[in-house]
Amino acid sequence: MSSLNYFDIIIMILFLIVSFSVYKTLKSDNPDMDFPPFPDSKGQSTKLIRVLKTHNKQEYCLDDTIQPDTAEQKVEKLLKVDKTFDTLSFMLHAKAEFEYILKHFCEKDMKSLKSKISQNVYDTFENSIKELEKHKYSICSEIIRFKKVAIKDIKVAKNYANVIVEFITEQTGVIKDNSGKIIKGDDNKIDTIKDVWCFSKNLISKNSQWVLSATIEA
Repeated sequence: MSSLNYFDIIIMILFLIVSFSVYKTLKSDNPDMDFPPFPDSKGQSTKLIRVLKTHNKQEYCLDDTIQPDTAEQKVEKLLKVDKTFDTLSFMLHAKAEFEYILKHFCEKDMKSLKSKISQNVYDTFENSIKELEKHKYSICSEIIRFKKVAIKDIKVAKNYANVIVEFITEQTGVIKDNSGKIIKGDDNKIDTIKDVWCFSKNLISKNSQWVLSATIEA
């Protein structure tokens, strides 16, 4: 394999981690995930957005591309099968999971990620880590701040609930060799990154929790 091909692989890995927007087909471990990631209709802010703003959490919202009546219907449908669901709590949890998953991926700590992600995502991350280790490279990424965390869509189908969340963050990210030298990126440069993740929950499992089941091309 030529050095150019090696370089191309590393660029692909940087795109995977720093932008965290892996292009994956929405099938993974969840056979019910067969729906468009974003609704086509445009609408005004939903009642839930206004409620969230009263809690001084303007950055957490149901995205206003969902028609108000449709958004509330989607939440109500989810509540019928998961009475523990709370919109604001879920988004705070999603934000924490985003930070946790990115941190432990950069540390190549797949053991800590095992219970947080689906097998499909796990395999993708593990292969990327193996590629990094093969070339003795490491990725250093830091989230400076979250600009937005928004639910883009909710889908309840058969045994699964799927909630698609958009994250807009400011991040730094570099690739280093085994001596610590930066070979790609600039740790003084802050980029605005948009990521779209799908969190899924098995509704018939007794102790089910939300896991990252897919990442969607933003």
